[in-house]
Amino acid sequence: MKPTIRQLNAALLLAAALWPGMACAQSIQALTEELKADAAKLPALNQVMAQTTDGNIALNKEYQITAADQKRQAEDLKKAIDRQQRTVEAPLEQKIAEETEAYNAHCAESRVGKLPPKQYQDCLTRKMQTEKEVAAQRRQWSEHAARWNAENVAPVNEKIAKQNARMAHISDEMKANVKRFTEAQDKFLALRQRIEQDLAALKRLCNPLASAAGTPLSKAERMKHCASIDVQSYRKSLPPIYSAKGVGGTAGK
Repeated sequence: MKPTIRQLNAALLLAAALWPGMACAQSIQALTEELKADAAKLPALNQVMAQTTDGNIALNKEYQITAADQKRQAEDLKKAIDRQQRTVEAPLEQKIAEETEAYNAHCAESRVGKLPPKQYQDCLTRKMQTEKEVAAQRRQWSEHAARWNAENVAPVNEKIAKQNARMAHISDEMKANVKRFTEAQDKFLALRQRIEQDLAALKRLCNPLASAAGTPLSKAERMKHCASIDVQSYRKSLPPIYSAKGVGGTAGK
């Protein structure tokens, strides 16, 4: 397991009591190596944050387009159903109402028992004919509606079911992107914190004005081991954390 900077510094400070120059040189080398390793990870973490943000923007756009398409389909289907009811079912119902009304005008139950035998028999015959015609007209509408639904409603429902599955998948993908974004962001911040700690340690070790207790390196040793270390320039060379907005965990918002 790789020792932490705190553990490493503690060990080197102990060694510094015996071999001051050597221990500080080793500490500087270890710190610079860790700085390089940590700094090299920052761009990739920024890339993850950018990719997950862009991914969620695209996914949310797809979700919104799909939701709008579903709404349009539902509205168009309702209009089509209303048109079928208005142009097919309503005329049949009107015809049924007219036939029923015509029958009742001559053969209402309140009159049937008072009619002469021949008219009574005619009403019984007319009743059977009326009921047969009404049943045929209702069957006509039922068969037409079943056929029309199979050709028009079922395909829309099938498409919407597939869209719902895709939208559920989009939501899962967006949540996964948020998780990846947050993990990358947390790692970036942790690395920057550790980099700052390392830079502070280097600054103490390489400070030409420090006392012997702060850095037991001689001037020659400082020039040798610290010449290439510029804490401020190093800080400026580090990429800032990705800060663009756009990652959301729930599609459709």
